[in-house]
Amino acid sequence: MCITYVYLAKKIRYLPIISASYMFLFFGLGFVGFQTNQSIESKNHFSQNNYTYFEGKIDEIQQRDSSKYVRLIVEIEKGLTEWNSTSCKGKALIYVDTNQLKSLSAAQFIFFPNTFETIQNKNNPGEFNSTLYWNNLQIYQIAFLKGYEIQRINKPVESIGFFKSCQLYFSKELEKVLSGDELAIGKAILLGEKSDLS
Repeated sequence: MCITYVYLAKKIRYLPIISASYMFLFFGLGFVGFQTNQSIESKNHFSQNNYTYFEGKIDEIQQRDSSKYVRLIVEIEKGLTEWNSTSCKGKALIYVDTNQLKSLSAAQFIFFPNTFETIQNKNNPGEFNSTLYWNNLQIYQIAFLKGYEIQRINKPVESIGFFKSCQLYFSKELEKVLSGDELAIGKAILLGEKSDLS
């Protein structure tokens, strides 16, 4: 295939420019489509309807030693009312009290009530702009739940994916040689994992 491309590039003067343009267009449209699909303004976003319950898959589990809450990032897949269920999309932030947390794992499906609120800053002087941070990750809604409000769904736990498994592996390796703030900074710089940062 590469040989064919080189041959055609010699015959067609502007082939590299044309190829680069098509690749840019292809990836650009894909990115825009993904962003639109995840946007809170999308008709398919879970916040656009008054659902009573949700089904979703745990994307990440984050916990600090100093916090009494476990933070879940959940990919919503289905919204339910008393009468029907509808496919929907969007990521959300859920905090669960560690004293009431059941055994949960990444890629596990869960069922929980709709108690979401829009993520908003508290407007304290000099505070971290959490609204902007989470919105940049396409996360707009937050909920605080008791452990008993989350029910595990007996679906096969999906593979967490190559990159996520690598991140978990190297995170455990860093924990063997670093601790405290050094560990938090190391995870943030090397793995993009910011949940341990103060």
